[in-house]
Amino acid sequence: MYVDAPKITATPTGKKVVENGAVTLFCRASGHPTPEVFWRRAGRRIAANHQRYTVVTVQQGGVAVLRIEPAKPRRDDSLFECVAENGVGEPATATARIEVYPEGQGEKAC
Repeated sequence: MYVDAPKITATPTGKKVVENGAVTLFCRASGHPTPEVFWRRAGRRIAANHQRYTVVTVQQGGVAVLRIEPAKPRRDDSLFECVAENGVGEPATATARIEVYPEGQGEKAC
């Protein structure tokens, strides 16, 4: 049986979101055995049962989705990290920055 260190195959992309809006990050990883994929913010793992964060993982596919709703400027304006680990080599990581702007400012509809 072969083993393969984890690698991120679909990286999360940075997003801008209006205060109290919703934002979703997506990450996919591969490796053998299939890696566990999870999210961290400020070096701490995000719990699946967090009040404003919804974490969905599909372990067979090495997929992790993070949804933040409602987004808060001081709490969520941050760097989020997708981590994949399977016990082979070093964990693989990819980061995405969430920018939260106040309602009535920032992005204008075209």
